[in-house]
Amino acid sequence: MKNFILIPSILIWFFTFGVSTLFAKTLSGSQWRIDVSDRHQYVFKFLFDGTCIYTQLKSPSGNEGKIYANCTWKQNDKVILIEVNNYFAVYSGIIKQGKIKGVMVTNYRGKINAIEGHRLP
Repeated sequence: MKNFILIPSILIWFFTFGVSTLFAKTLSGSQWRIDVSDRHQYVFKFLFDGTCIYTQLKSPSGNEGKIYANCTWKQNDKVILIEVNNYFAVYSGIIKQGKIKGVMVTNYRGKINAIEGHRLP
């Protein structure tokens, strides 16, 4: 009788709290708005297979609204690394208190820019 009550209780707890706890540390499946100090703004969606899709929200070069699927990402605990367009740009950041803060380096004139990311609902 104890197992009859215990097993459903564990399953209820797992599906109520465990699933969100299980995925809380990974960015897989989440979307983030990334603001770059050079006035670019993107939304990145981090897919479960280590690839990502991003949209340019603001772009001084005029590419606003364009959607790209040419990036990969890796996460190690609180560190994220995003590679875009065969390493044309690389984003590296620390995930802390619901934000990503770090730098973006690009092959375009060797620029280094600060980034800040915010998780989207």
